Amino acid sequence: MKKLSAILFAQFCCVVAAHAFTSSLYDSLETKKKEKAHTLRLITRLNSLGLFAITGRKVSNNPAFDFNFYYDRKEFGFQFFKAFDLYNRHTDNNFSLALLYHQFKFGTRWTFTPGGGFVIDQTKKVLANKGSDAALIITTAFKINPYLLLDQTIAVPNMIIESRNRDWINRIRLLYSKNHLDMVATVWHNNNVFDHNEYFTTGLNVTYARIPITDHILLNTGITAMYMPYSSNEEKYPKKNGLVFTLATVLH
Repeated sequence: MKKLSAILFAQFCCVVAAHAFTSSLYDSLETKKKEKAHTLRLITRLNSLGLFAITGRKVSNNPAFDFNFYYDRKEFGFQFFKAFDLYNRHTDNNFSLALLYHQFKFGTRWTFTPGGGFVIDQTKKVLANKGSDAALIITTAFKINPYLLLDQTIAVPNMIIESRNRDWINRIRLLYSKNHLDMVATVWHNNNVFDHNEYFTTGLNVTYARIPITDHILLNTGITAMYMPYSSNEEKYPKKNGLVFTLATVLH
């Protein structure tokens, strides 16, 4: 409970500090909005256990904290993600992701977003240790209507250094968003293009989202159910299912 209280307090401090930063930044941008056209977002989350949202795996039974920073400028963007296991700093849920991406729009419905960066393993060292490597993430999205979006993501970790452990994970999502309700149905498939191992996972997320706290801070609260019905190698990819409760703040 002490660790959980400490991280809740840290998240509150992060929100307050980020709000002060974004408020001053927005004041500055108001005077320079003709010169600059970029957006900043910071998402902090407290999760009841550790899940990999890109690869579709439960990796820890411990509560987790993460933050996701986005910088978008026209078609280009940068993302930095950091996850912490709150009880054990040596589980797989201690890592960072730094990603550069470019967004291509085709008409009003299609979007193609390739990105490249590094997944930084931090299970043994604070900064980086063996297992860190380059990754490729490509997302194609189709806007069905103002409330429905279908997207497909290809994630290929371990591109260069740990190429013997290279994987190819496909993620397909159907996203519904209206007013304060977000719903996401997801399937993940780790295929056997690079090795002989594969698994299949399904997930459903329901979030009561965009609860206004201030002009630039929103609160989200949600639940995610993940079920892995098949794995060809349960030693490497054990069939772990999970139910995750999430509390998140979004600064924009």
